[in-house]
Amino acid sequence: MASNLPPGVTESMIPGNRPEDIAEEEFWDTALTKLEEKLGKDKMDIMSARMENWDETTEAFITILRELSYQWGFNDAQMEAEVAKAEVPAPRFLEP
Repeated sequence: MASNLPPGVTESMIPGNRPEDIAEEEFWDTALTKLEEKLGKDKMDIMSARMENWDETTEAFITILRELSYQWGFNDAQMEAEVAKAEVPAPRFLEP
């Protein structure tokens, strides 16, 4: 199939089609689906009707939780690496 993209450019390089964009979209779909499963569709509809900015509020809250979770995981891995580094015995040639 012919393409009107410049030479060397693939569809996966276009914003929205990049792997990270697709992963981001899947994240939001999954997060909102799980929220609906947890609250139930009826509660989601009620909350949406009562809160003028439900979508923006939900997105902001999920974004905050995502960032905190990432930071928590990063810190945990960093601490594990430091502990593992400290547990490595010194080479024998350094022993007195």
